[in-house]
Amino acid sequence: MQELLIFNSFMNNTSDSIVIKEYFATEQGQFTGGNNCLCQCRQSTALCLNMESIRGHTDFDLMPREQAEKALQDDLW
Repeated sequence: MQELLIFNSFMNNTSDSIVIKEYFATEQGQFTGGNNCLCQCRQSTALCLNMESIRGHTDFDLMPREQAEKALQDDLW
C-alpha cells in the first residue's frame, strides 16, 4: 500500500511528462498506437481531460493526427 501511495504522489507532483502505455503488435509485428494506462496529472490537464477519460484511448483518439504521429514515432524510438 505504501508503494502505491508513493507512486501516486510521484505521478501527481512530478514536473516530468509521464505516460504509461500498453502497446500491441499486428500480425506483421508492427506496433499500433499504445493505449494509455496511466498518465501524469499535468498531462491529463494539458489535454483538458481527466484520467478516467484518457485511460484506454490512444494518442490518435486524443490529439491531432500530426501530433499523434510524432508521439508514436517518439514512443517507438
